[in-house]
This record gives sequence, structure tokens and C-alpha cells, in this order.
Amino acid sequence: MLVENTGTCQGELERTVEQQIVQRTWGRIHALRVERIGERLIIHGRTSSYYVKQLALLAALEVLGPSNTATLDLDIQVGQAHARDRQVAPEFVASL
Repeated sequence: MLVENTGTCQGELERTVEQQIVQRTWGRIHALRVERIGERLIIHGRTSSYYVKQLALLAALEVLGPSNTATLDLDIQVGQAHARDRQVAPEFVASL
């Protein structure tokens, strides 16, 4: 799933990346937020394992593709899940 950077609506790239991350990680990134500042794409969130963080990175790279010039910054914190995070993300449930 590659998305061209040119000609897309404001926010479309962010939504596509977020949806791909939710699907690829089975909703295991909590407080997931993707924002774009100029040529930077920043992914924020929390998870309990580095493996899930890697899956999020791979999902974002799948969407961006090899020819995209955007800089990708991961701001995904890895640590113990809070009690409120132990639920499945609503975005994942909606995608089923």
C-alpha cells in the first residue's frame, strides 16, 4: 500500500499510516497519533514491547514507500502497559 506524497489531502497520509499501524500491530500501540510537520512524519504512542514498535515502523515504511522523501520519527515509548491500555484499541475493533 503505497501513498504518493503529492496531490493528497491534508491529513490523508497521516490517517493511512495510522490505519496501517493499527492493522499491522493488532491495535497494540496505545494513544497512537500520527502528525506531519513539513517533511517530517512523527508517530507517537505507547506499547509494551520493542517488537510492536518495530511492527509500527514497518507499517509506516510500507505506506511511505521507497521513493518518499519524508523523514520518519518514532516517538513510541516502550514499557509496562497502564491498566487503561490493556483494552484493545477501538480503531482496531472498528476495522474488523
